[in-house]
Amino acid sequence: MGNFGLVSSYLPAAAYWKRWQWIPEGWRYRQGFAFAGKLSGYLGHVPVEGWGWSLARGQRTGYSLLWKALEREWTAKEVDVVGVDGLSSGEMTFPSGVGFSDGKSLELLLFVQQFKRILRHCQVNPQTAEIGIIWEEGNLGLVCARLIAQHIRFLRLIHPDAGRLDHAAAVLLAETGISPKIQQVPPDKEQRISMIIQCGLLNHYRSWSGSEFSSYWELFTGRLDLFQRLMGDGFFTVWGPLASLPASPVLGEVLIRAIAGWSSEQWVGTELRFERILLMKEYLDQLGVPVLSARLA
Repeated sequence: MGNFGLVSSYLPAAAYWKRWQWIPEGWRYRQGFAFAGKLSGYLGHVPVEGWGWSLARGQRTGYSLLWKALEREWTAKEVDVVGVDGLSSGEMTFPSGVGFSDGKSLELLLFVQQFKRILRHCQVNPQTAEIGIIWEEGNLGLVCARLIAQHIRFLRLIHPDAGRLDHAAAVLLAETGISPKIQQVPPDKEQRISMIIQCGLLNHYRSWSGSEFSSYWELFTGRLDLFQRLMGDGFFTVWGPLASLPASPVLGEVLIRAIAGWSSEQWVGTELRFERILLMKEYLDQLGVPVLSARLA
């Protein structure tokens, strides 16, 4: 069993802060993240325990200055890996000796594991329908495309940079034999795309909306409802004397890493390692965690 830490706005601060709700949030969190207490639970049938810290719900800058206040606590509590929920990796300066996770690998794994079921649920024929993937950040869209390409025949990639599109198309052609269509502008209403998968937050395409399409899925945007739909019930639970929180990809990923002993490296940001996703699937299969039993709402 590995010790884990979780920094999340879904964790309430320890009890003494509850008596001072009238104090502005900015003041209460000015010294760093507030301690939430000990967390315990199960991943499958494996017991886990760790520690939680509450994160201010309001957007703040300068988070990199606050990590130092936690380094001593993590060392004293022998925390090996920490999940960071609701923080931008661009605002972090990671302490050495502790691994970090933001949940993207697990979120994508569960989406791909459920992809065939999603197609049936949305009445999308994988042999005739075209699936579009739109992204701007890092390699998020490419990794998603590599994983779902084995289930479909027609794929369209949308990204503002022509060089990244050419590279992504070449990778997919070499790996799967699929020659995807590419474009730098968002799809319009006239294009017959049966499903759009948005990977990450959009800035360049911010004004574009996928609501006109028959099926639209958002990955890596911090939405718990998507993860809970994919996950179903009974995947993992965590609780503590002062805190409980909903299932999230960050929580799941940090628990898996703690149990597996994958404490090195930082699993955060917009560049996903393809091999890590496959490794995570293999480990969950060994644990007997029912990843494939999730039901769509």
